[in-house]
Amino acid sequence: MAETLEQFAKENSKFLRLENNETFTGKFVSYKIAPSEFDPEKEVVLYTLEAPTGRKVIWKTGSSGVAKRMGQLAPGSTITITRRGTGTQTQYRVTTDEDAPLTA
Repeated sequence: MAETLEQFAKENSKFLRLENNETFTGKFVSYKIAPSEFDPEKEVVLYTLEAPTGRKVIWKTGSSGVAKRMGQLAPGSTITITRRGTGTQTQYRVTTDEDAPLTA
């Protein structure tokens, strides 16, 4: 049960939003490529992930490094995503139990 409104919003959002130094661990389910809401001439990838609770969330990023990394994974792979930085300095580290991490 959520103790704050911020926690409630995070737990009930269909989107995964990580703060600086925050980590998410779950399963990679699928992906879809879609136009960017900020620049329709660019594309972003919507990754569907499953949290340990079974709740599905969507993680949206236009990072080509993340796309390369996620493209190496089979659906059902357990992944850990860690955000480092803010704004245009944001980097995501995606790791699995099987292999070395990639920072993108």
